[in-house]
Amino acid sequence: MQHIPFFDSFDALQKRLTLRNASRIPDELFEFSEQIEILDVSGGSLSHLPSRFPELRKLRVLFLSRNPFSVVPELLGECEKLELLGCKSCGVSTIPEHSLPASLRWLILTDNQIKTLPTSIKNLSKLRKLSLAANKIRKLPVELSECSALELVRLGANEMTEMPEGLFELPTLAWYGDAGNRFAAIREASAFPPAISLDDIVYGPRIGGSPSSEVFRGVLKTRSRDVAIKHYKGKLTSDGYAKDDIRAFLATGKHPNIIEAIGRVDLPQESDERLILSLVPQQFSPLGLPPDFKSITRDCFPTGTRFTTSFIENVLRDIASALRHLHERGIAHGDLYAHNILSDPNGRSILGDFGAASFYNREASRLRERIEARAFGFLIEDLLERLESNTAGSFPQGILEIRTRCGNPITRDLPTFDDIQMMLNQSSTR
Repeated sequence: MQHIPFFDSFDALQKRLTLRNASRIPDELFEFSEQIEILDVSGGSLSHLPSRFPELRKLRVLFLSRNPFSVVPELLGECEKLELLGCKSCGVSTIPEHSLPASLRWLILTDNQIKTLPTSIKNLSKLRKLSLAANKIRKLPVELSECSALELVRLGANEMTEMPEGLFELPTLAWYGDAGNRFAAIREASAFPPAISLDDIVYGPRIGGSPSSEVFRGVLKTRSRDVAIKHYKGKLTSDGYAKDDIRAFLATGKHPNIIEAIGRVDLPQESDERLILSLVPQQFSPLGLPPDFKSITRDCFPTGTRFTTSFIENVLRDIASALRHLHERGIAHGDLYAHNILSDPNGRSILGDFGAASFYNREASRLRERIEARAFGFLIEDLLERLESNTAGSFPQGILEIRTRCGNPITRDLPTFDDIQMMLNQSSTR
């Protein structure tokens, strides 16, 4: 394959071809149409696809991000096996009717110029993950509510004037974020801790990161305190505005099961945002790994991962307590996943990552809390799938009942985290 123009690499195991700085889809690529299941042509100068493109009959995953596509190519609708389409930061403003194949399970349209979605989106009956953050959407089509398989929706940093209440009735929706829209509630800066001077911070080594941010160890000189410094790579993240991530983090206050936000960094106007967090002890590590192309919305775990009953019970109690605390303050986390939980060897756990979090009016929309119960139910399932076999017979029945209740397809009948905490307490006394 190395004779293909713009060739970068080919992973034979994943059947993944990567082209770099491509100005066109080369004809030579089609010689290998039966071998390519994942095609990555991100970061080029493509503005259209050739008419032959549907000849890639086995194509499951396509990344077109950071290419100047103003229109989603209509012929993608003919790619009958395409499950994941990534068109992030392309300048897309138009999505033609029927340009999205019914086979899609994951659609990434983050950071574009999209104002409306096609009514044909109702045909995406397999769609589980929809990323629309950082566009110009004012209203969602009613047809989106027919996408009954949707589990994750990102709507942050758009121009919506009304909360899309109809989405909350979807039977599997578990992860949702909408901060940075016109209707979105915000908290006044006066409610947050004072900003921290950049001169007060000593940077140490990098200790973590994501596509949207890097995390460094550091010291606050005036307090002689070891801290973590979250350095955002830009004003936007994959979930919305960095400033909304920071506001939500700062509004959480103190809780033993949530990473403490100490304060934002006082920076010049055009600088990237930075946030000072408490430094999590070294014995804590991520509980899981982010979803991949196959799992779509469900976390992955290292091969051989196993948990004891007591470990799982500790994780669930700590995270339920954290979510109850957030909801009491009108904050929806939006991203309750194992990979956003740090746990020690005993299962004592801390919740972090507020990139998809948003403020909401508890009296007007308690459904925001209830869909997070679904995410909690999925977390229980993920942990139970990795329960040590010799303890399976003694697993508390009460937690199995919580999992069942959190799987209710009727959103209004899902438990709140007040309910969940009570059920967990009852389970521990049986």
